[in-house]
Amino acid sequence: MSNSINAFVLRLIKIVANLNCLYDEHIEDYDELIPHVFFGDLTRYVVDLYKSILDCSSDTKRWDELDTILVYLENGISGNDEKVQELIAVSFLENLDLTDSNARTLVERFGPYLKKELKMIRGE
Repeated sequence: MSNSINAFVLRLIKIVANLNCLYDEHIEDYDELIPHVFFGDLTRYVVDLYKSILDCSSDTKRWDELDTILVYLENGISGNDEKVQELIAVSFLENLDLTDSNARTLVERFGPYLKKELKMIRGE
């Protein structure tokens, strides 16, 4: 896997400390970072985080965590690194289960580049 993708993942877990457990479990399961698999786990983490926030919307730390992740992904997909863009598109956006109402409303929080890429993936 590309060094830029590994660096992108490692920066994310450094920025969002709560992702360290997810990362540690991933390394324990696979003995190495497999970014596309990790981003599938990240997708589920983000949707679960969003669902938990909706249950307790006054938790500003969790809103901040969610927004930090989404801004980081927005910056990645709008950047110049095609491998990072592919990682986000293929392993985050394509893993969103849009039959889940929470995942559909989560999309409303996406920035313009994430929304645009998701529409392209869905053929809209």
